[in-house]
Amino acid sequence: MASPKKKVTLEYVPPEKVSNEPLLVQFTNGRLKPDNPPNFGYFKSTESDDVRKRNRRVLVAETKRMQYVGRNFGPSAPRGNSLCKYMVGVLDKNTGKMRVYDTNSFTMRPVVHDKNQEKNKDEVDLTYQEKNDRLVDAFGGAKKKRAMESRLRDKVKREALETAMGAAVEDVMKTPEKLTGPEMDSDSSIPPHDKHAAKPEDVYKVESIISPEVFEALKDVAGVFVKATKEDISKWRTEGRLVQITFILHGRCLCHSTLVKIVDW
Repeated sequence: MASPKKKVTLEYVPPEKVSNEPLLVQFTNGRLKPDNPPNFGYFKSTESDDVRKRNRRVLVAETKRMQYVGRNFGPSAPRGNSLCKYMVGVLDKNTGKMRVYDTNSFTMRPVVHDKNQEKNKDEVDLTYQEKNDRLVDAFGGAKKKRAMESRLRDKVKREALETAMGAAVEDVMKTPEKLTGPEMDSDSSIPPHDKHAAKPEDVYKVESIISPEVFEALKDVAGVFVKATKEDISKWRTEGRLVQITFILHGRCLCHSTLVKIVDW
């Protein structure tokens, strides 16, 4: 005899009320052994504002010998995802109620890793920010990708600036300190002088401007000015034969504070 028919009540459960949705999974290389179930990881897109991307999902599975990856979008997604909608019903035999859930279909494909990459796995341990950047690059929208690219460009510029500043500081540390005092003033057009002089006549020293040999040679030439009287100077000025230069000298100078020179016409 046929078993008696049972009445079943259907109840649709919206996706926003489901924390762990049921999935339809198919492995391309055959069925898995029940005694060695894989470990699964399920990732959802964070682009809630983008209608095209907010439903993107990635499913990963790992066994002792193989790793698998499946997506519900892109070229690796099942073709039926774009043509129909999958749903799964879960029947409670005691109450006769079946809960119906929206679901995604995944085709799990094995992933082959490079041996060299496995050897250097510890060396390429990514930071939280780097992992987040990879997720944004894979699932992020155009706005988030532009923000990430802008931040990475700023990081490169900041690192380049820090490198340039470090090199400049290193060069400065290696450069001898700039000379001060008479050695520094030797290349200046200003004669050597005492910056800490208390009186004007102590600023410049005759010995630092004119060497003793030149000073002795000028004695005879300057004699006419040393012996000149006020009448001589007034006469030279009237005749236009006098050029007057005011200056300050100290020490062995035989001249007055006004240097005069007779110009022969």
